[in-house]
Amino acid sequence: MRNSKLLYSVAALIGFVSSTHSALALPTLLQLGLRPIHVAPAPLAYPVGEGTAVLSGMIEGGLQTVIRNSNSDLDAYSAARLTLEYAQKQSNGSIIGGSITGDVTYSGLATDDVETEVEGLVYISSPRGTLSAGYITAFENSLSAGVLNTGHADLSYNLFLVDFSNPGLAYVFRTSSFNYQIAADRDGDVTAGVSYESPFGQLNYLASVDVYQGEVDYVHSAKNFVAGTALRSDNWGIKGAAKFQYGSAFFGFGLGYENVDPKIGTISSDRRYFGSVGANYKIGALKLSVAAALAEFSETDVQQLSIATGLQYHFGQGLSLNAGYNYIDTNETNSTGAVEVGDRQEVLVTLRAEF
Repeated sequence: MRNSKLLYSVAALIGFVSSTHSALALPTLLQLGLRPIHVAPAPLAYPVGEGTAVLSGMIEGGLQTVIRNSNSDLDAYSAARLTLEYAQKQSNGSIIGGSITGDVTYSGLATDDVETEVEGLVYISSPRGTLSAGYITAFENSLSAGVLNTGHADLSYNLFLVDFSNPGLAYVFRTSSFNYQIAADRDGDVTAGVSYESPFGQLNYLASVDVYQGEVDYVHSAKNFVAGTALRSDNWGIKGAAKFQYGSAFFGFGLGYENVDPKIGTISSDRRYFGSVGANYKIGALKLSVAAALAEFSETDVQQLSIATGLQYHFGQGLSLNAGYNYIDTNETNSTGAVEVGDRQEVLVTLRAEF
């Protein structure tokens, strides 16, 4: 479940973490916004030379059910992640750091039962901003302030079609209320945006706008889609989002537009409109979320619908119960006019341990 791993925000790219093992206060990827939020009290930090090394990880296991076209399957699901980070403060006040993360996921219902992934990232942070190089998946739609997933909630169709999954560069500059960023990957995909966060009475709100231009290898927009044919398009898009916090409740929504310009394959020029709305609520150790997204291609009359609900209960000391129900439906058809995708439901429940 890629989206649940994807990282919500780089707004805190300039941050510090205190460790009882070291007198230095240096940023970790968790506080940089480049790793999922942990429920553990703190990662393991140790002084190494003039800097600090931080080790964090996660392991989980449970059951997964997928229902598609009235057929259901039940199988085991497990995942593990280990991240090693190192940061060192320089004499001029800047901070140089980096990390390497390994992920392993097993799902008996996936095309490939076992998936492995290793990603590295280096950065330099100063009052002039933070420059990062490596796998910048964190910057994919990262300024979208809309809906925060909880547990195994995995909302679809609320983002651009482009995938920033290759190594690249990213630069972030933050003031007291504004956060600016630009990122580009090895394929030439580029995204840029700005967000603004401020309290307003008892409310705290965050609004953002981001744009992108990039190449998409597969476009969910062609009624004349032919299975096995390479599809590619040059796309650009713009998206706005907002999130409001009132006490322990978060409310968010987003609206976006995407232009599809065919490059290779039997696809048509198209325009995609998409929007999402959702809420996230915390009651003591329990967090709940519910969200929905709807997208439509105006020229080919393709609709996409996604509903995601999630739950996380924190037992303490990094142990939590995570659950999610995810539903997607689309009327995308192939060259014969038959529905190619249809609807898909997934329920995933796991017990997770983090440090």
